[in-house]
Amino acid sequence: MNKIHPILINSTLSSNRFMIVFIGDIHGRDIWKDIVLQNPAAHTFVFLGDYFDSKEAISGPNQMQNFLEILEFKRSIPSPKNVILLFGNHDYHYMPWHTREPYSGYQKSYAAKIQKLLVENFHELQMAYAADDLLCSHAGVSHIWMSRNIGPEGSIGGWNSDNPEIISLKVNALFRKDPKKFDMQGFESSGNEPQQTPIWIRPPALVESNKNTLENHVIQVFGHTQVKDLDATLSKIQQEWNNKYYPVDSLALGIYWVWMDQQMEWRRVD
Repeated sequence: MNKIHPILINSTLSSNRFMIVFIGDIHGRDIWKDIVLQNPAAHTFVFLGDYFDSKEAISGPNQMQNFLEILEFKRSIPSPKNVILLFGNHDYHYMPWHTREPYSGYQKSYAAKIQKLLVENFHELQMAYAADDLLCSHAGVSHIWMSRNIGPEGSIGGWNSDNPEIISLKVNALFRKDPKKFDMQGFESSGNEPQQTPIWIRPPALVESNKNTLENHVIQVFGHTQVKDLDATLSKIQQEWNNKYYPVDSLALGIYWVWMDQQMEWRRVD
């Protein structure tokens, strides 16, 4: 039975209601297949990235096979349903433009094969996704990073805090044009700095960077920072973040997230 936290609305599935399913950082796990089977009414499935670098001793070949199966799922799902594959930092450090030291979990013995997979399927991956008032990325979008790398808010041909669709388009366009702009931009090793990129920033810095700007208009959904205590996370979402930030890297707990009727709810994999 799905457990719905009392602060989040429970809903009965119906195929004529817009429903997005968020699947947290993969790291080689195939639990996403159970989530898909549990949600036949979903219109969109959003994978938050980090397809590689297992934290659970999943072998490199199995991680690669799992990624291929995710790609096949994206290509085979019938319209008007949709599958969004976001890009994470544990995917980024395998790309040919990455010249810094790789991060924890990097698989040197499989790096060439993983890079080949990512490069050949790069057109299937994106950095951001928007729907309703939601802005989704691997780690979150900072107003400071946007201003420094895309341009000041409100400039001609630029972007505005109240338009997540335009923000998503601008972020994705920059990712295609200059992917090195998404490498780590700072000195704090975990990425907890307000100018950090959408694959690196941590929640405290994300919230700080968006005060009185993006958070006034946009609800951000992101992975990257693992949910270890669900009750503590739900309390933070409501009491500190005013339901404006949703960390969904919770597959290790057997939990995924659903957006429906303008509300977010968490569900447990059966």
